[in-house]
Amino acid sequence: TQPQFTPAAKVEIGKIRQRQAESEMSQANNHFNEAANYYQDGIDNGGLQGPEAAKLMYELARIFEERLQDYARASLMYSKVVQNHPTFLSIDKAVYGLATSLEKIGQMDDAAKWYQELVVKYPYSIYFQVAQKRMKNLAPGTESAKGALEAQQGVIENAKTEAQAGKAMLDL
Repeated sequence: TQPQFTPAAKVEIGKIRQRQAESEMSQANNHFNEAANYYQDGIDNGGLQGPEAAKLMYELARIFEERLQDYARASLMYSKVVQNHPTFLSIDKAVYGLATSLEKIGQMDDAAKWYQELVVKYPYSIYFQVAQKRMKNLAPGTESAKGALEAQQGVIENAKTEAQAGKAMLDL
């Protein structure tokens, strides 16, 4: 009813909403951490079997990476998916997650290798272009440099159009 107080009241309401959001985010992070610990304990003790195993391990890796920013644990879980479930429907996503997690913990040689793996084995992937770019940026100066060049040459050879081949040659 008193317009002169409206702006100050809105600022105070904004502060209250911000504190509520921060509290809820903290609770959500605690829930993700607890879920990840239960998942991990169940997986480590043989509680995960059958066709759902790869999917649930992939989901755990995503929780570690995206929600908890625990890239070391994410890379370990993505690695288990890639190594133990090579026919997993979303294997390209697991390879990409492994590469990005390794990159975030500073393991550039390994990250470049996995980006290269994605480029070579999964050209259909929605992550192909970004993996190709990351591979090209990370590979120079690493043990993966030669393999990255070979992978890029493979992209040229497998190009469907002259425009694709031309772009791949420029990238090389």
